[in-house]
Amino acid sequence: EKSNWLKENVSLNGFKEMAINENIFITDGKEILKFFKGKKQDFSIESLNMPLQPEKLFAREDEPYLYILDAKNARIAKIDTIDGTITAQYYHPELEQAKSFVTDEANKVLYILDKNGSIKKVIMTN
Repeated sequence: EKSNWLKENVSLNGFKEMAINENIFITDGKEILKFFKGKKQDFSIESLNMPLQPEKLFAREDEPYLYILDAKNARIAKIDTIDGTITAQYYHPELEQAKSFVTDEANKVLYILDKNGSIKKVIMTN
């Protein structure tokens, strides 16, 4: 049976990417919204000198972090999902070509699917 998960009237027009842990995060490429049990939560990310341009999001159910791909700036930011602080930023030239990614935090590795259809393994160093 189909039902509306949202408990509030929130316009999601233009939003294109989603990641889920105990929360749902969505982005339109400019802002990131956080939802919990169908309700929008107050959430803002720590400001940076070079603002994030979110293209892809990644989260794991067992981790309190949101990873944000900012390919324009060749980086992935690791965000604390509770208070929005940036706990790490990973820079690598390969990230400019990334279409998608996943993290293996335990082994400090990023796996990147690039625009040429290749999968690259990148060690996460700050």
